[in-house]
Amino acid sequence: MGTERFDRVNGTKVYTQTLAALAPEADSYEDLFSVARKLAVPYDELVKLYRQTVFNFLGDNLDDHNKNFSFVMNKNGDWHISPAYDLCFTYDLTGMGFANRHELSVCGKDKDITKDDLLKFGKANDIRAAESIIKEISDVLMRFKEFALKNGVIEVYAEVIQKKLCQNLDVKSEKVGEQRADDGSEQSCIFDSVVIRKNKEKYTIHASKNGVRLREKRLSQEEYMAYSFGLVSKEKLALKYFRDEINNT
Repeated sequence: MGTERFDRVNGTKVYTQTLAALAPEADSYEDLFSVARKLAVPYDELVKLYRQTVFNFLGDNLDDHNKNFSFVMNKNGDWHISPAYDLCFTYDLTGMGFANRHELSVCGKDKDITKDDLLKFGKANDIRAAESIIKEISDVLMRFKEFALKNGVIEVYAEVIQKKLCQNLDVKSEKVGEQRADDGSEQSCIFDSVVIRKNKEKYTIHASKNGVRLREKRLSQEEYMAYSFGLVSKEKLALKYFRDEINNT
């Protein structure tokens, strides 16, 4: 998918500098806004920059390093923020928790950012509509699954991402919970035990029945993610993969 370049207009180069180029040591949103103010970026663009800040934290765009923010200068020597780019959900749903941290911190934190943190940051930067901005972005993120499915995202991915976004927003989504109606309780008595394991990029399910250990089976990444986020029980997955063994014992 192509992206329109903002550093070219009708074939003419637009003077552009990343935050990293202007302030190589910048490692926080406080640094980002400090640079923007020194460049005399208009207030309405500071508001847009705050919206992007809120989106990055509520939307789990962890790839918010100092090369992913840029400023452009027009022919009159006036500085402006560039259009936002590299905006995506980059939280590793199957990875180690310590790895899921933002590149830029806010209020001294690079994870577990709260609404109060965002409001405090907004107040410090004279963002008068901070609370309404947070609400607007939250309302849109609550509809992520709807937009994702319309654009061809695999449903299980849409489900688990929506559930993570709901955790960020500290809300519950009825749509996310719909698939959990069957929690596997009826199947749990069939097996002595069921264990799901992850080894690097390999996902396996192990089960035993009547004291007999059944041969392990491979799970897809989608199934592992669905299990990890409570969208399907391990017993239900075991019933899917070990149905033939069950019928023969």
